[in-house]
Amino acid sequence: MSQTDVVRFLRECYRADFGQTTLGDVFDRKVEHKLFFEGAESLLHDRTPWLPVPHDWGEETSARAYLYRKEKQLIYACFLFLGGDVAESEAPSKPLATPLMWFPAQIEHGSDGYVLTISREERAVNDPILDRLAPDCDDLLTWLHLTEVDGLTPDRLFQICSRLEARIDHLETGACLSYPGLWDAKKIRGLRRKLKSKQEIALVPAAFAALIPKPSAARGVLSELSELSEAERLSPVVRYFLSAETVAPSWPQRGVALESRIRVPAVLSAEQQRIVTAAGDRTLTLVIGPPGTGKSFTIAATVLDHLQRGQSVLIVSKMDHAVDVVAEKLAEMAGFDTFFVRGGKRVYRDALKTRMENLKRGIGLPEVDSQERIQLDKALAANEKDIERLLATVADRCTRHLRWGEELSGAGSTPWDRIKQAYYRFRGRNEPLLWQVFESLEEAYALCRTLAARQLRLGYDARIRGAFEQDRDLLRNLSALVKARVSGRKEKLFAQMDPKALLEVFPVWLMKLSDLSEQLPLFPGMFDLAIIDEATQCDMASCVPVFQRARRLMVVGDPHQLRHLSFVARDTQARLGQRFGLTVEQIERFDYRQRSMLELAEVVQGDTERAARPFFLNEHFRSEPPIIAFSNREFYGQGLHVMTEKPGISHGCALEIVTCAGTRGKDGTNPVEAERLLTDLETLVASAEVRATAPSIGILAPFRKQADYLAGCLQERLPMDVTRRHRIFVGTAHSFQGQERDLMFLSLTLCPDYHSASLRFLERGGVLNVAVTRARARQSVYASLETSHLPEHSLLRRYLWHGRAATPIEKNGSGVAGDLFARELRMELEARGFRVSGAVSMAGLVLDMVVSRGDRSLGLDLIGYPGPFADVFPLERYQMLGRAGLRMLPLTYVDWLFKREGCLDAIEACFAGHRSGP
Repeated sequence: MSQTDVVRFLRECYRADFGQTTLGDVFDRKVEHKLFFEGAESLLHDRTPWLPVPHDWGEETSARAYLYRKEKQLIYACFLFLGGDVAESEAPSKPLATPLMWFPAQIEHGSDGYVLTISREERAVNDPILDRLAPDCDDLLTWLHLTEVDGLTPDRLFQICSRLEARIDHLETGACLSYPGLWDAKKIRGLRRKLKSKQEIALVPAAFAALIPKPSAARGVLSELSELSEAERLSPVVRYFLSAETVAPSWPQRGVALESRIRVPAVLSAEQQRIVTAAGDRTLTLVIGPPGTGKSFTIAATVLDHLQRGQSVLIVSKMDHAVDVVAEKLAEMAGFDTFFVRGGKRVYRDALKTRMENLKRGIGLPEVDSQERIQLDKALAANEKDIERLLATVADRCTRHLRWGEELSGAGSTPWDRIKQAYYRFRGRNEPLLWQVFESLEEAYALCRTLAARQLRLGYDARIRGAFEQDRDLLRNLSALVKARVSGRKEKLFAQMDPKALLEVFPVWLMKLSDLSEQLPLFPGMFDLAIIDEATQCDMASCVPVFQRARRLMVVGDPHQLRHLSFVARDTQARLGQRFGLTVEQIERFDYRQRSMLELAEVVQGDTERAARPFFLNEHFRSEPPIIAFSNREFYGQGLHVMTEKPGISHGCALEIVTCAGTRGKDGTNPVEAERLLTDLETLVASAEVRATAPSIGILAPFRKQADYLAGCLQERLPMDVTRRHRIFVGTAHSFQGQERDLMFLSLTLCPDYHSASLRFLERGGVLNVAVTRARARQSVYASLETSHLPEHSLLRRYLWHGRAATPIEKNGSGVAGDLFARELRMELEARGFRVSGAVSMAGLVLDMVVSRGDRSLGLDLIGYPGPFADVFPLERYQMLGRAGLRMLPLTYVDWLFKREGCLDAIEACFAGHRSGP
């Protein structure tokens, strides 16, 4: 079995899931260039290799099929169902004229004119129509798919007709007795009109060729998978996934070599720094990111690091919203957005067209000041030396203060001890406060981020200017490419263009998976890095074309979020695996039905890089602690460090369970819950009118009927300007994945006599986890059932217990450990009106002391006095706590002994919004 056999297997799985064209009416205007054949059918019956077609039809149809080869497909169809659609008899009668089966077809031109050939191994059975005409017909569909029709004899056709008559009511197949004789178009139309108003269906012997639309969401993926199945050159990522062998990056890298230092205008945690570094080196980088842990932030930092190194990145996801979030984060972090292309929607294409037209006119083409770049490089080099010097100073000072603190805390039992203490007192009195060195270091890091942002801009300006100076036709070609709407025209333009030149101008591309084939050519290794976001929602087949475009791959997702849904039957998948020669182990590995893209990446990485592990983003920045606490315990094993924890401040009002006495009706709605929810919402938006900024609001119901009902009521009760002001969004958990709001209203919908299937739906596949983790500040949950109504081990039961137990708790800490330094400091701070907490747990750390006044807090790192608080926090923790909103201040015992007022003034200055001077 070859690697391309796996591609063919995944292509057919995807076709079975999304690619089946529902051809309900062959006389629909979307079915173009129809040609009905007359006389005796020969392609199937006689196995003739080709069928002659009229010259004009062949010439025109072949040209159009090639021009629109990604949007349309040519088929050869046979045996038509005609009549009224009995499955829709309650509606006005609808004529039925649809084929039983069809084959992909091609038009070839030879010395004898145009001929039609078919791909006999790729027969399609009209599953959607048969499923409507004969409900619960899985066994019939399986039999039809397995039945050989190449060399179709009247006896074999009789067996097919008998099976169909046994399963489809009012079906008449007598006309098929004339096979291989075919009905012409006039006879077909006549019987169709006759049966239109009757609940009768006839199967007639007919054959025609036509150009039909490919399924819009699937046609590009299927087309590219077909192309890949014949490809001679595969990217390292494709080989890595399909061969299950470690592939060392062997292709030459564009841009500068990887360096140890990451220059991005952002504060990164240690894990984020490791991710960014790995993405520039590994064939596969796998990132697990629970809700609110900065997945988009990490992706943006990785992209900007590659941009800074002169490399290219492709970012894709299944949903537009996920791509939009990354695009917004990129623009925010970089300070400009001209370096990336947001592909897909018309509004993005129009914006790109406008930009290209402006560049052609010289508008927006950057001027490059080489001297500024030189000075900037020098400033960055000097800044990095300053940071290294300050880091060394901090390390040296902390080491000294730890040693001095240990000596000065003792009584000095020997003369030598007393001599050393005198020396340390002299040094301590004359040494600047340690926090001042930390402040200088913070300023140096801030300058580094500013310089890095400027370097990104100048580097990109130089890239785009250099590309246009080297190729004067580049602007004209890019402009034509952006305007091209037809796939054939685009491919021709791509073939004439150097991909490297394209990526010099637009090094970063973002789009939905389904838009990829329309936006970019299938060049192997075109991008240095491809990133698949929300990979749990992505099927593996649609990601294979992404593999081919990449030299390295980064996969980001969360196994506890909503995963991709497939309706491919298990026996269909097994049959396809056998057809393409896959072993049982390979069918399990590439289990299209059960495994998402994220799960495939986990399996492949586990098999090929046993020493590697997925990176885990464990710092949660989104929700108030009570909101995220349940998911942290149930899904993530308490592995999340909640960065929104503010010691000394209550979070108890962030989560509430509102008990309703509602019932869920037969229509699937719970009006009582909806009324209570909407009443509370109206009260909230009325009180929010006086605020300068309006909180964003989400309304979520796990079940579609309730979500639609809430949306309809909302439209009647709230003015559109209020809805827009609060960015109110109503939907199910599937609609909300990847989104967040300040305030969330959740209608559980279920009532005491719930159906067990409804509870299973709510508790499976990440539905509840997504539903309860969208809120930042407050979540109100409306429930019409009590915990006693739920099974003992129910996940929803545990959530309701959690919500009802979420009462306000003052986080005043456990008191300060009894060392002298901490006790003295606490007494002084409390005398100044501060609230003081000691040994405070936050974000996976135990903070030595937290000082609060009003709604503001400050963390204190107590250094040097022997005991549990003596050591200094890692500098990276200072930065991450600052990013989470908690400022940290280092205080040493030596500074406290000799510069007590300076230490207290520094704390006061932090609350006043500035630091005191030396």
